[in-house]
This record gives sequence, C-alpha cells and structure tokens, in this order.
Amino acid sequence: MHDVMPDDATTLAARHASRSLLAHGIRNATLLAVACLPTACSSVPGFDDPEITIEPRMYLVRHEGKARMQSVTGGQIINNAAMDTSRLGQFERDESYGGVMAVGDGFSGLEASFNKFEIDDSKEAVLTTDFGALQGGDVVNSDMEYDEYRLAYVAEIYQHAFEIGEEEEILWQLGAGGAMAHRAGDFNVREIGGEMASQEIDFRDDGTPYLQLRTRASWRNFSAQLDWAFNPDLHWGGDFEGQMHDIEVLLRYQLEAQNLSVVAGYRWSDLPFSGQDEGLRYDADFRVEGYVLGVKFGF
Repeated sequence: MHDVMPDDATTLAARHASRSLLAHGIRNATLLAVACLPTACSSVPGFDDPEITIEPRMYLVRHEGKARMQSVTGGQIINNAAMDTSRLGQFERDESYGGVMAVGDGFSGLEASFNKFEIDDSKEAVLTTDFGALQGGDVVNSDMEYDEYRLAYVAEIYQHAFEIGEEEEILWQLGAGGAMAHRAGDFNVREIGGEMASQEIDFRDDGTPYLQLRTRASWRNFSAQLDWAFNPDLHWGGDFEGQMHDIEVLLRYQLEAQNLSVVAGYRWSDLPFSGQDEGLRYDADFRVEGYVLGVKFGF
C-alpha cells in the first residue's frame, strides 16, 4: 500500500521536474504519431499499405488486490489496515465488453481501444476492520465499474524467419511504441442488512502514458502475441500513483481465405490509486485480470 505521509519538499520538487521532462517528451511523441496520417507518412511502419481492422471483445475478469480507508471513531480519524478485496465482497469473475480499432499492417500501426469493465458478481463478506462509513464486522457485498480509453502506436523494429522445414517457417517480430490511457471508475461497498450503510471510492486520471513492447511468433494461420505496457510512476493528474504494468497475451487463428481471425487470451492490468472522500483518505492497490475472447475483422 502507499505511504500516507507527505514527501520531503526537495524530493517532491525533483520528482515533479523529472516527470515533467518525460511527460513533455512522451506527449510530443504521441502528438507526432497522431498527426502523421497514413497519406503523409507512408514511410512510417504500418502505414505502407494500411488496413483497417475492428476487433469486438468479451472479457471474463476478476478484481483483486487490497484497499484501506480512514474512518472516524470518537471524533478522531483512524488509519485502518488494508483489506483484501475478498474481504470487501469481490470473489467472482464477471463478463465485460470492449473493442479495438486499428490502422496498420496487422503488427505495426495505430490502435484505439475502449473497454467497459463491470464486475458485479459479488459474494457476502465480513469486514475485518473499518472502511470509511463501514465498520469492522459488517456483512457486505460490492461492485466495481470503470471505463478505459487507450490510444497506442507500435512499430516493428526487428523480425527474423526461423526455417523449420523445406517450406515451413516461424516468423518472429519485435516492436516498440507508446500508449496513452484514460480511466475513470468507482468501487462501491454496501452493507447487507443493519443500517444499510455504503462506501464508494472513485478513481480517474487525466492521462497516463505507457511505454509499450510487442513480440509475436507466427506459424501458418496461427500466431501468439505478447504486449507489455509500463508506466514508471508518471501521471498527468488524477488519482493514480506508482508504477503500473499492463500485460496481454493473445492467441490468434486466421480463417482460410477470409479477412477474419479468432482471438483468445489473457490480460492483467494494475490500478494503484489514492484519494479522499469527505476528508477521509483511501489507498488501493487493485488489479483487474482475466480472459479475453474476440473476433477480428479486416477491411
């Protein structure tokens, strides 16, 4: 969990200065990638002969991690211990939906995605300590909802074909790029019975940049792809703080003689944040992980 004590002023000023320099660099790179349209940038990887693809997705995800929130007892603010999300009513996987639209050659290119995660499948749990307006010993359930928007560009930087037979080969590709994400959501914990108290904590950002690496191995109509995005504790305002990882592994099968492929895989996304509600501080180290199913259409 995050330290609730304020940073030393000198350390904080130095951190903000370094973040500002990196932020301007990533912002300029992002704007350049967006402004460089395919018609004007045919030399940019992915835009020599670009194709538009749409990939609707379904997720089966689970919300994990820990959270803590201050409470008031006898007029005094109490710093409570962190609780696992299972103690806050989060156990099961739930269906969520989203999609990706891309312009490029299938590996390199520009990608825009939107995901709406709704995790409502909750079970009753018993709080082990106070959590805002809720008290230790309360029986609760919960739900979590958040929207995610992301714009990314990845360029191939290396490829190699491994021959495995007279007419067979495995193509390995490596790419690098960047992404900009925006997320906004809330986590609501409700008492079952009793006074029916509830506590909601919100999280959102004004833009979170990521460095991104991609690797893919392709054989015949099959491919396996790994995307790893990393944020080194750089945020342009909002509630998120700390390093953030986003990992996605996808398996694809391209249907014969059709511009259509089936996608299945797994995704893991960190969501560390902090904030306040009515003067009470909360800290969370959340993550959303689960399975991905999709169909990709080309035009």
